[in-house]
Amino acid sequence: EGRMRGFQLWINLPSRLKMSEPRYQEYGPEQIPRVEAAAGVQVKVIAGEVAGVRGPIEQPATAPVYLDLHLAEGAHVVQPLPYGHNAFIYVYEGELAVESDMVNSALAARQ
Repeated sequence: EGRMRGFQLWINLPSRLKMSEPRYQEYGPEQIPRVEAAAGVQVKVIAGEVAGVRGPIEQPATAPVYLDLHLAEGAHVVQPLPYGHNAFIYVYEGELAVESDMVNSALAARQ
């Protein structure tokens, strides 16, 4: 109680931009759009796009997709990824089963 949780996200830029001036962006919770991506799946769209909803953070050189997903028990979601993107998932509460279909460049997750 009384503690705040936060994540600091860094983007690995292409070599031609490595010496660019650092850029900091901060957004309050009210500035992060939310969307129900599927039954029982709430998504805060930080960067990228889900169901036609775009997040406020943009980095044209890398086009990141940062999502905060909340899945109800038994919920299932498939998140397509742009071609050439890498993905990671950080589970900070609960448990998650992940499936990957490399042919379709998508990640499927089940709570």
